[in-house]
Formats: sequence, C-alpha cells, structure tokens
Amino acid sequence: KTEDFALVQTLSFPDIVSFEFSTQADDNFLFACAYSKAPEGVAHFTSSQDGFKSKKWVTKVQAHQEVQTIFAPDGQAVLVWGQNFEDSSGKSYYGEHSLYFSRCKAPKKHGAVPTSGQIFDVKWTPDSNSFLVISGFQPAQALMYNSMGEQVYDFGKNYRNTIKICPFSNFLVLAGFGNLSGEIDFWDLKKKSKIGFCKAHCTVICEWDESGRKLLTAVCHPRMRIDNLISIYKYNGDMLLKDDKSKTELYDVKFRPLPGLFKERPPTPGAIKAEEKKEKPRFAFQPKGQSSDFSNFMKKTMGGTTSVSKPKAKDEPTSDIPGYFPEQKKKKNKRRKKKNQDNDNQLLQMP
Repeated sequence: KTEDFALVQTLSFPDIVSFEFSTQADDNFLFACAYSKAPEGVAHFTSSQDGFKSKKWVTKVQAHQEVQTIFAPDGQAVLVWGQNFEDSSGKSYYGEHSLYFSRCKAPKKHGAVPTSGQIFDVKWTPDSNSFLVISGFQPAQALMYNSMGEQVYDFGKNYRNTIKICPFSNFLVLAGFGNLSGEIDFWDLKKKSKIGFCKAHCTVICEWDESGRKLLTAVCHPRMRIDNLISIYKYNGDMLLKDDKSKTELYDVKFRPLPGLFKERPPTPGAIKAEEKKEKPRFAFQPKGQSSDFSNFMKKTMGGTTSVSKPKAKDEPTSDIPGYFPEQKKKKNKRRKKKNQDNDNQLLQMP
C-alpha cells in the first residue's frame, strides 16, 4: 500500500484461477488464498506475518473450472466453493459442486464440507460464528455449521435457494427466488425457531436494512419488464410497504446506509407468528354436470347415505338389479339339474 500506487511485491502461484485476500482482523495479520486448477485443485494459504513469502499450508481440493473464495468477516476462516460445468457421474444437469473449509488461526482445521448435488448459496454470519449452506436437489437442504466447520442445525428440506442474514446475526431469511415461487421463511437464529413467512414473487433484489429488522424485496427491470414492485417486510414477515412501480421502469433500490446508528434487539414479544396448519377442505365427489339438487334427491331416495354398499359374493343373489327375481332363478336351476340327471340315467340304461 503506497500513496503513488507503486508496486510493492509480486506473489507467484502456478496455474492460478482464483485469488482472494481475507478481511483484515488487525494490522499485522492478513491471509491470502490462491487456487490453482492443474494438475489437481490446490488452495495455497499465505500470511502477511512474513510478507506472503512462504506458504503457511496447502489444501488439496477437487479440480474445478470456477471457484469462489469466501472468507469469514473476521478473516480467521475461509470457504472454497468450487464448480465444474459438467457432472462426471451424469447425475446432475448443473455440474459438480464441492465446498471446503479451512480455519486460518489456531485451532487450525481443514476438510470438505459434506454436500449433495448442486450448492445454491453459502453465507457467513456477520459475527463469523457460523456459516450456512443450501445444497441438494430441490427441495434443497439448508444446514448451519459453526466456526470449526461442524454441523449444528438442520433447517430441513424446502424449495429454497437464497440465504440472507441480518447485520446482527440474529435473524435469517431462507428464500426461493429465480425459477422458484418466491416463498420466504423468517428465522430467529438465536433460538433456531421459525418466526414468520411471506411470498415475494419474481424477486430480483433482496436485502436487510442496517437495523436488522426490515427486509427489502424488489421486482426490477430489465430482468422483469413488467409488474415492477418495491416491498418492505418486518423481521417476522409482516408487510410494511408495497409500492407499485408497474407504470415505470425500476432498475435498482437500496436502503440508505446508516452505519453505527442501530443496536441488536431481540424479537418484540407477540411479534412471532404461530404457524397455522390449514387443512384442505374435503368435498364429496360430484360428477361433472351433476347438480347439488340432484345429489340431495338421491341421498333422500337411498335413505340418506352416500356410502357405497359392500360388494356381494359372486354366487350370492341380489335384488338390486331391476327385473331380477332370485326365487325364479332357483326354480330354473332345479329344473335344469333334474333334466341333466334324467339324461345321465338314460345313457346308463342304454345297451
């Protein structure tokens, strides 16, 4: 770093694909992660303590065509998210995804984060105590890991592909945008409990304000050329604002920055929504074109019951068929049986 932007140092890594500096925890400690693709994936970690001259450690990972290096806000841990555009196993149209965790400071720890199928989103909490991953085939699974890369909570499977965490790390949004229906779940991360739900169809922009208590969603141009809309929700899913912009072209919308003005606040008592389990109404089957008056008439005619009678045995006579009389059938069978017996006797008497 110089005032005239002069070259200070050159770092050399073979076949480099991705390079990222960590967020700086203090003036004397800064990490850099460089990812090399060939011949196999390798993540090189260096430190500012020795001027980035030596490799602190090297982590072998799967070779990838595209890599994102995601440092924790405190700069002490990093996630390496890799993707290949083709799946060698042929199981997924979206290619192969993998995620690796490395802790830079003691206690150091490195390894792969278990995932299945496509990885949709990865986010660190602003306090660096945990990170969240949504992965798998839809409905995808959302999992939470601590700062040591150990799984601590499972949010279950649902149609979600987006993670948004409020600035104070106490409220979480799991949403399904893009080609999903726009459902949004609101969670209290401290208590690991769901506190609200809403729908924001066709959302393009989604972000928390700096108070951590309001969520902004917007339908924007040019991705959505019609029905542009700004919506603001409370941390429990209650709608606070709905501003229709369908008569104009909305390109971008953001909260005004207000750094240092707000402090963390727990949920207001009574603001948490109780989950309502609504059962689907059950209706009796009604053939197409059949009126309800006719159904009522048939119920009265059949003695007020709509249940189907138990089918009778094959040989058991029934009187439900019009023109059928069981007594006549019994007599007819008896005459036929006697005639057959007489014919048999005549055949036996023949010389």
